[in-house]
Amino acid sequence: GFVSTPLRLVSMQWATVLTFLLGLIYVVCGLNKISSLDSLTHNFLRDSYKEYGKVWDPMVSDIGAETILLDDGSKTYGLFLFNIGCIEFTSGILLFTPAKMIAVMTLVLVMFMAAYTHYAVGEPPYFPLFLTSLLLLSITIEPEPLKEPLSTARDLKPPTQPESASRDVKRPLPPRPEPLSPVHDKPKFKMV
Repeated sequence: GFVSTPLRLVSMQWATVLTFLLGLIYVVCGLNKISSLDSLTHNFLRDSYKEYGKVWDPMVSDIGAETILLDDGSKTYGLFLFNIGCIEFTSGILLFTPAKMIAVMTLVLVMFMAAYTHYAVGEPPYFPLFLTSLLLLSITIEPEPLKEPLSTARDLKPPTQPESASRDVKRPLPPRPEPLSPVHDKPKFKMV
């Protein structure tokens, strides 16, 4: 009832704000990796991915997918940067759709990979882990769908009795249905 309604409103607002901020972060980060939205940031990322790609190169080479996922042979790992950017951009958009859970799980996987990459090159993995915790928080504070419309304080009037209930009118009860015959009774028809 009444106590859960304000809490539900607050939960809905925080879930919406958090989802909006995460979506914005991932769309902008993905765009910076795909294109040179901000050339300074894009150049920094391109230089950083030369190191990050070396972490994943041995693992991806084992399955023979390095030219699809990581690099075209130039060892710049621009394809890796582009692929991660596409995943982040697409998942950032999907955070605003009914496919939010798929987007969150995809981004959590990418963030775990990013945390491992930062750790492997000697950088602190705090930011990817922080984003991972916000992603997981965004799906845990998501409120359940409303089963009934939210009521306001003026809607919470005590229920009134209908006019017919205020009068002492005795109405007859409806007739009782006839009981079913027991199973052991003989059938009322003959078999031929």
